[in-house]
Amino acid sequence: MHQKRLILFFDMSISHHLASGVVRYFKNHTDWTLHVEPGFSTTRLPEMNLQDNLSGISGILVQTQYSPVLEKYLQNLKLPVIAAIDKKVANCINVIADEELISQNAYETLSQIGFSNFAFYGYSNKIFSINRRKTFVKKLKAAGITPHTYQDDYYDHMVTWSWDAEKLSDWLKSLPKPVGIMCCCDHTAFRLVNTCKELGIDIPERVAVLSVGDNRLICSLNNPEISSITMDFEQSGYLAAELLQKAAQKKTRKTELVLVPPKYVSKRHSTDILITPDSEVTKAIRYIHSSAGNLTSVADVVRITNNSRRHLERKFKEIFKRTIYQEIRRVKVEHIARMLLDTNLTVSEISYTLGYMGDSHIRRYFKAETGMTPTQYRNKSRK
Repeated sequence: MHQKRLILFFDMSISHHLASGVVRYFKNHTDWTLHVEPGFSTTRLPEMNLQDNLSGISGILVQTQYSPVLEKYLQNLKLPVIAAIDKKVANCINVIADEELISQNAYETLSQIGFSNFAFYGYSNKIFSINRRKTFVKKLKAAGITPHTYQDDYYDHMVTWSWDAEKLSDWLKSLPKPVGIMCCCDHTAFRLVNTCKELGIDIPERVAVLSVGDNRLICSLNNPEISSITMDFEQSGYLAAELLQKAAQKKTRKTELVLVPPKYVSKRHSTDILITPDSEVTKAIRYIHSSAGNLTSVADVVRITNNSRRHLERKFKEIFKRTIYQEIRRVKVEHIARMLLDTNLTVSEISYTLGYMGDSHIRRYFKAETGMTPTQYRNKSRK
C-alpha cells in the first residue's frame, strides 16, 4: 500500500488541540504516516523551500500566527494544506474561530452575571483579536449597549511584563462599573487581572473578566482564576483532516472553511458573581447555580429566600424572562452538557451522579432545552 505523508507544522505556543484532532482522524487511516516538524515558527516555513521538496508529501497542516508572506506561500503550494493562521487563505482548508458564536457566548455569560456595562480588551495588530472585537462590539450595539474598547500593540519578541500599563490603567479607571470585560485571549486576561489588582479594583465584584482559549495553566496562575471560553479545536481538526483526505485522493485543491465553535465556558472566580436589582432574586439565582450538580426543586429555591413563590416567580420573569423552573433546567442542562463532553460517563451514570434513579427525566428535559438527546449531543460534539 502506498503511504501518504502528512507534515504537521505547528507553533508550540499555540493550542495543540487542532493537531490532536487531525491525528485522531488519521489514526484510523493506515495509509497515512504523520511527521511533526520541530522548532516551527511563522517565518521558518517559507525559508524551508518546501516547494522543491514535495516528494512523498501528500499534505501539510500549518497552525501559527498570520503573516502576509506565509499566506502567499501557502496558497501557492502544490498540495493540500490545512491552514490555521487566523485568516482565510485561497486554495487551503481553513480552520478559523467562529467569532459570531464566541461573541454570543461571551455576551450571554457576562449578561447573566447581571452587569449592564460591557467592554473589550485585545490586541490592535492581531487578526483574531480585531475580528473578535468587531463581532463583540456588533453584538453589544445590537442589544442597545454602548461598548468600551481598548487595544494594545503586540510584538512577538516583546517582554510583556515590561509593557507600559499606564494607558491600560487609565482605561480601567475610566470604565463605568460594575463592568464585564471580554478579553481576546487568556494572555490579555492575565494582564488585565494583574492590572486590576494593582489598582485595587475588586474582581469580580467591580470588574468581571472572561477570556477565550482556556489555557488552563494561564487561567489558574492568577488569583482570582480566570473564566475562559473553551474552543472545540480538536473536533474541527478532525473535520479538516477529513477534507484533506478527500483532496489528497482527488489530487485537487480548493478553498474550504471549517469554523471552530465554542465548546463551553470554563467558569472560574473572575466571573463568579451574580447580581440582580433584587437581593432575594440574587440569592435565589446564586443558589441555583451552586446546586447545578444536585437535585433542586422550585420549592428549594423559594425556601432560601424571604419571598413567597408567587412574588419570586414574578421577579424572575421580570429580570430573566424565565420562570424559576426554566432557570433550574437551563443551568442543569449546561452542567450535564459539560459532563457529556468532559467525561466518558454514560447518560445513566450522569443521572445517578446528579441524584436521579433513572435517566428518563434528564433525557426528556435535556432534549427540551437543546433539541437533542444527551447521546445525540455527545455524538455530534465528538463526531
